Amino acid sequence: MRIVLTGGPSAGKTTLLELLHRQYADAVGVAPEAASILFRGGFPRPQTSDDRAHTQRSIYALQKELEASALERSRGDVVFCDRGSLDGASYWSGSVHEFARAMDTTVERELSRYAMVVHLETAPEAMGYTLNDVRTETHAEASALDRRIGEIWSLHPNYHFVSNATAEGRPRGFVEKLNSALLALRPHLPTDALVPRLRYATAGDLLQAAP
Repeated sequence: MRIVLTGGPSAGKTTLLELLHRQYADAVGVAPEAASILFRGGFPRPQTSDDRAHTQRSIYALQKELEASALERSRGDVVFCDRGSLDGASYWSGSVHEFARAMDTTVERELSRYAMVVHLETAPEAMGYTLNDVRTETHAEASALDRRIGEIWSLHPNYHFVSNATAEGRPRGFVEKLNSALLALRPHLPTDALVPRLRYATAGDLLQAAP
């Protein structure tokens, strides 16, 4: 069973994956973000529309292999994916269906690969949106990508959006946001007595998860 953790840049996806991996070790599988692996490995940044098409095809292919490898290595039957196969459509100039056709697949087929999608909203600029060697978008660009990602993945029947604010409109801190995501994931986490019960995140966890 594959579960997508998605969202725009600086949403908290990677930190959440690190927390899950630390709590459950190889009782769950983790598929890292394909784009980060490619770009940190020297894959050139796209400069033209043709470049972007080649890049997204490469990311899509690597995503599939990372997920298959994680399923093979995991002791359990759950794999958490740092983004899913349709995330590339948010960088595509056409529609999600045009993206799927370019990847020789369909939107319905890709959605059916995943049991659940948890979408973490891009962090507000005031909460410390930062750039790095892979995250090069401005905050405005990141927010636009986040909205596009939501439009795409909300097509999934088991889509959960974790916003930066509560239902009452109160801003969520980052730890509270992670715990909201963990609560949504809880039904799919291991319950075997040999693995720990779900423990919610603390500020100390964030320090340990930091690179």
